[in-house]
Amino acid sequence: MQPPENLIEEDLYIDVFVELHLLNAFIEATDSLMNQDSLKHELFKKYTIPENDFLSSHAYYQSQTQLQQIRLDSASARLSRTVEILQKIKGFKTNELKNKTPNSLF
Repeated sequence: MQPPENLIEEDLYIDVFVELHLLNAFIEATDSLMNQDSLKHELFKKYTIPENDFLSSHAYYQSQTQLQQIRLDSASARLSRTVEILQKIKGFKTNELKNKTPNSLF
């Protein structure tokens, strides 16, 4: 498969890929009524790339099976680090609340 005309760079591809997965997890976890399409639109706007460029780049990168596995491993590692950070923040906030009396919460 030939690379698409507007192939996005691998690191940017992985960044967007990771954020798309986080976005999907957020929507599933919160049973969000937010419009998934509008959230995706904002994500692509943030990275200043058209969704079509991402999709054609994704198809191209998917065609490179062994290299794509390396990209997916990188994305997985980034997601794991994000989850660890979120768990630490959640743990900090939970411990912070445990140390306060009901009157000191306000």
